Amino acid sequence: IMIRETGVERYKVSFRSKGSIDVATISQSFGGGGHVNAAGCNLEGSLDSVRARVIAAAAGAVGEGEMKESMVS
Repeated sequence: IMIRETGVERYKVSFRSKGSIDVATISQSFGGGGHVNAAGCNLEGSLDSVRARVIAAAAGAVGEGEMKESMVS
């Protein structure tokens, strides 16, 4: 995950993945888009709030990805 400042309290968030984590789903939850392994979105707010929201969404996706992998194994 990369967060880049684009203006006052405006951020471009880029997601990349190799494997079972679908970053497009994370990005779409913030109104963004992309595909399974590369996606992005634009968010507004303080850096701390943007970071917290993105980390929470990514942590949830990682947990879901681990559950999917364990079901296949």
